[in-house]
Amino acid sequence: MKISNTGDSLWWSQIHKPFSDIANALVAKGNDIFIVGSSRSYSLDTIQTAFAARFNSSGTCFWSKHYCDTSENSASDLFVNSDSLIIVGYIIQQNQKKTQYIFPAT
Repeated sequence: MKISNTGDSLWWSQIHKPFSDIANALVAKGNDIFIVGSSRSYSLDTIQTAFAARFNSSGTCFWSKHYCDTSENSASDLFVNSDSLIIVGYIIQQNQKKTQYIFPAT
């Protein structure tokens, strides 16, 4: 959601199903907005997946990608430079071991 300086809603965008996505971090770079978080809408609502999305300043989604395997994942932060997006997050494996990760999103 983008709001004006007076608090009025200018636009909002839904990436997947309602109530299934959680945005954890946002970076604005130029006219683009990058968001990362977690979602339960990608794999039949059974596994939480990490996602990243890119919007323009008008709220149009350029792309949305999920990063998952058979474990529970979440993206918690991101860094954007001129040619790459680096995502930071975690994976909870079946033995409940939590592993941190950092990877470039291409």
